[in-house]
Amino acid sequence: MVKRNIVVVEATGQFIEDIPVEIVERKGIGHPDSLCDGIAERISVEYTRWCQENLGVMLHHNFDKVQLVAGEVEVGYGSGQMLKPIRIQIAGRGTPAFQGRKVPMDDIAIQATKQHVRETMRYLDPDRYMVIDSYAGRGAEELQYVVDHVTANDTSFGVSHWPRSGLEHAVYETAQYINYKLIDEFPVGEDVKVMGLRRNGELILTVAMPLIATRIGDAAEYQEVKRAAEAAIQEYAAQLDHRKVIVMVNTADDSANDAVYL
Repeated sequence: MVKRNIVVVEATGQFIEDIPVEIVERKGIGHPDSLCDGIAERISVEYTRWCQENLGVMLHHNFDKVQLVAGEVEVGYGSGQMLKPIRIQIAGRGTPAFQGRKVPMDDIAIQATKQHVRETMRYLDPDRYMVIDSYAGRGAEELQYVVDHVTANDTSFGVSHWPRSGLEHAVYETAQYINYKLIDEFPVGEDVKVMGLRRNGELILTVAMPLIATRIGDAAEYQEVKRAAEAAIQEYAAQLDHRKVIVMVNTADDSANDAVYL
């Protein structure tokens, strides 16, 4: 049995709630940064699963370099068209063979990427709208040692803190609410971001949240759906903290010039 090397200490600095200003941000499951993180984790899981099922071991790997290159789209009320596909570039490294048997690293990485996208993005078909490239390299030979020994996969430290501040709690739960509940009630996309500011005894949550172009008929419907979704988020978020909570959605919209978040 491996001895756990975990140290828990009480924070000695100023309590976050006593600081007059606090800023917290949460990126939703469809944000490009979150997609890349999710893809990297999924590749690691599927690579490890393949190795365990086919080789009986867990091989060294670091599939932690994923880049998303934006595509190009043309959207309007009631319509949308992909002009240039999104590119996913996978780097990092893995163990390509073990005891004479080849590990299909690239195929595992590409299929895991598609699987994660299908499970995360309702309107993004990876076969139609994405180009996925795997550039994963070969791991160092000396790291084969870790296969037969119980040890860490890399030289790493993990640092965390608890509990969340009131603002952290509000921002996290609001993002989760939008990604896992609100999208079932409104034509909302997964590329969500929630930025929270605590100042002067109140919480201000600024939400960036796309509406699905093909499900919004015109500017009036966009504004109607946006107001209703904002009211729903406001009602939910107000219950997350004892202080006043203000929710603002898609503040960069320029309705006069029909520049909105679709």
